[in-house]
Parts: sequence; structure tokens; C-alpha cells
Amino acid sequence: MSEYPLTSEKHPGRFQSHLFKIYPWLEYSEKNTVFCFPCYLFSSKPSRKPGSDTFTVKGFNCWKKVNDGERCVFLTHMGKRFKFNSQICYQVLGNFEKSVMSY
Repeated sequence: MSEYPLTSEKHPGRFQSHLFKIYPWLEYSEKNTVFCFPCYLFSSKPSRKPGSDTFTVKGFNCWKKVNDGERCVFLTHMGKRFKFNSQICYQVLGNFEKSVMSY
């Protein structure tokens, strides 16, 4: 999409398409939220910690937390262990498809 809808009138903000280049693991939902595609596919048991299901179940849409320097929610998510494990599984899946297609 060239322009994404505003989250709310009270706190206007919207997803920006350039984020796909910076964070290629993002998956945009028609509910105006984003998910971590590898975590959505490969995360195991949900954690009981508050907010741990943001990128796998609920979706994220608090856009003001995106351009927050080192506290950027996407950078924070990338640093978590479950994200790392999900990313490895996602890469293996991608390599598996290429290796299967070569036979």
C-alpha cells in the first residue's frame, strides 16, 4: 500500500512502508497491525510475560514506539532470544525450499 490507515484520531500514527526494508521480518495485517513473521510461524509456548504475544497473537500498532532510538520496539524485539530462535528456523525453512527445488 502507498499509504496505511491512521491508528486512531486521538493518537494519530500509521505504519510506514519503508519499515519493510529495515525490518524484513515484518508482516502487515489488514487489522492495521504488524507481526513478526518468523515468531508467528515458529514461536513455541506463549510466554506469560505481559506483551510477549504482541508480535505473534495481538499484533503491534503503537507507531510512536518505532522511532525511539535504542528503545525502538522492533530493535528490542530483534534482541530477544525467542526472536533469534524463530529467525534461525525461518532461515532454515528458506534454505530447505531452495535445496529441495534443486533436486
